[in-house]
Amino acid sequence: ISSRDWSSDVCSSDLNVSASLNGSSASDSVVVKARKIASLDVTETSVIGGTDVHGTVTLNVPAQAGGQSVTIASDNAAVAGTTVTVAAGSTSVTFTLTSTVVTSDQTVNVSASLNGSSASDSVVVKARKIASLDVTETSVIGGTDRKSTRLNSSHEWISRMPSSA
Repeated sequence: ISSRDWSSDVCSSDLNVSASLNGSSASDSVVVKARKIASLDVTETSVIGGTDVHGTVTLNVPAQAGGQSVTIASDNAAVAGTTVTVAAGSTSVTFTLTSTVVTSDQTVNVSASLNGSSASDSVVVKARKIASLDVTETSVIGGTDRKSTRLNSSHEWISRMPSSA
């Protein structure tokens, strides 16, 4: 028995199948299911803008021969969407989305859709911020340079600034 790829479940109850040969018969039942999104999991709860967002999308049944294309979308330009392919015989695929630098923290809803089904998850894209500024010397002689350290949430920079600044 073969069936086509359905975009929705064919029936809400079992489909009865029977066969007969030379006076004997057998029967069984089957539910023909459409491929749908079972879940979407965004790995990170938050990222610094400009870094990657990772996730996994899972189907309710294995992808058919040739694979199954799934659309990944975002409701905010801070994270770009994409299209991924679940390999034939597999039920899930991991993906990477790119986030952009933002000036304020942004909550982004990411969704996967297929055949009228969808699942979503969210990630917070955070703005880069200075976490602290530590001036090494509290007093300086005019005309000389002094070191200060400027830190942000993901990088450390050492900068020199003139004492007249």
